[in-house]
Amino acid sequence: MASYRLLSDIEPVDFSNGKWLINDVQGDKVGGVICNKMHVFAIEKFKKVLGNRLSDIRHAGNIILPPKIPFNPKPRILNDIKNGTGFDYFINIKAELISDSFGTIQITEPDRNENNKNEIQVVVEIYDLNTKEIISKQYSTGIIGNRHGTRIAGGVSFSTQKIKLATGALNKILKKLIK
Repeated sequence: MASYRLLSDIEPVDFSNGKWLINDVQGDKVGGVICNKMHVFAIEKFKKVLGNRLSDIRHAGNIILPPKIPFNPKPRILNDIKNGTGFDYFINIKAELISDSFGTIQITEPDRNENNKNEIQVVVEIYDLNTKEIISKQYSTGIIGNRHGTRIAGGVSFSTQKIKLATGALNKILKKLIK
């Protein structure tokens, strides 16, 4: 079984007004499939509180944006986003693969190495485009390792897939952030 923990205190964010733009989930080492699943998951969660005030950067249409918006963007880029889109808030999500040494199906000897694990860290940033300042930055990790796997028999164990580990870590943040 995977474990998840928040690495930051969740500060309340006022979702009651403004137009919101969500960026593509970034994560060079986690792969496109995981980033796409996290992106869809995040949109579903944010839509529940923001409704039609949330726009997906992929489908926002007729807006002018920098070619790729980096994580932790500089004020100049935030200004470009504001001027090119007219949105009030910008959501940035990043997934980082910390460790990738434990397979979904692991065959090990009975005295398993306790250092084998998969660990993913997820970061959610929210920017106020009117002030060009960050209003929330939250961290969460999801981890699965030898001691977290379900031991079946003869050294075989099954663990949470990396995609579920990443969305689980994201969900840990969003459950606290979006109430």
